[in-house]
Amino acid sequence: SLEPPIEPNKNKTKKSLDYSCWPSMPTHQVLNDWLAMRKRKKADVTQTVINRFADELKIAATHGVSVDDCLAECVVRNWQGFKFEWMNRSAGLNQVRQVQSRPLTQDFNQNVEGW
Repeated sequence: SLEPPIEPNKNKTKKSLDYSCWPSMPTHQVLNDWLAMRKRKKADVTQTVINRFADELKIAATHGVSVDDCLAECVVRNWQGFKFEWMNRSAGLNQVRQVQSRPLTQDFNQNVEGW
């Protein structure tokens, strides 16, 4: 009789990822948030992803931005990938907006005086 061959059970455990190429490790909270966001987006975290992030995280570190801040920004903005240039560009826009807007306390004080 022709029976299908019996295949051995494949070990489906994931290999551990090597984060040693990152300038530092993020806090557990930020790392878990980032991993959860990637999972929601169905974006696997592979060693290639870790290595590519490392290049950008090193650039960020030379500008005084921590790994925690970079990954947290990815989570907040729902970024699957990361380029320091994106974060730098959005920070520049925020500085322009802050200069153009009045401080909140000034608006609040004016509204309170009018009551």
